Amino acid sequence: MYPTKLGSEMEVVACNIACDMGQNCEQNGHTSACVQLIGLAVACIAARGMTDGDGPPRAQQMADRILEFASESGIGRSFDEGEKSMLARPAGAWSPMERNQASWLFEGLSVLAWAVKQSQLPAFETKGHATQVGLALGLFKPGIAEQMGLWPMRSLDEITPWAAHYFALNWRLHHYFMKPEKMDFEAVLRDQNWPPSVRKSLDLIDGDLILDGRALPEVGEARLSEVFGIVRERCKAFRWLTGYDASYATVAPVQ
Repeated sequence: MYPTKLGSEMEVVACNIACDMGQNCEQNGHTSACVQLIGLAVACIAARGMTDGDGPPRAQQMADRILEFASESGIGRSFDEGEKSMLARPAGAWSPMERNQASWLFEGLSVLAWAVKQSQLPAFETKGHATQVGLALGLFKPGIAEQMGLWPMRSLDEITPWAAHYFALNWRLHHYFMKPEKMDFEAVLRDQNWPPSVRKSLDLIDGDLILDGRALPEVGEARLSEVFGIVRERCKAFRWLTGYDASYATVAPVQ
């Protein structure tokens, strides 16, 4: 699905780097250092995808800047050979599909930046600001390597309710695209024993999810697709944060 496999090798290396700082990710869950490392690595790829089609000289300048930052910050150690090869391509070498898919990665990064208390989590229907999210994680910041692990990490008690909120949103939107009609979503959540707090966190009218103040059948397809993309990426980040999947890249949202 994505232009590069942000797979288990990146995850293992990043956690090993974090553990070298005296933080045990395996025993204690993801640490601030681990989250920031993964976030910065993904941000490098997302930033390259967003600017690869800008044309010379800006695109090449950004491509060079990303490689320089990855080397100086140590983030480069978390890339596998495929990722290194992709980032080393000349500017303009990514396909339009690769650029578009990479740009969506910023939505998951908004969750990671929130997890280390560097930004607020946007509303589920609102796209995050790509530049602000990247900067919040320390993208292109000089000396960021010395700051790894210094940011506070939100507890699982704080992360889990938001994760459940996004899991529920993803489930409903996915099923709406499979069968575009109203449902008693509140009853489904109740029958499947979702916590009452999840039901209370959702905007519902007549038992079903609403978007932009309207029932889903009244929302245009383009808008629904946009919001589903936002929710899907953030759901993926939450699944990684809460330990449902070991690798950030291979996370498959709840269907």
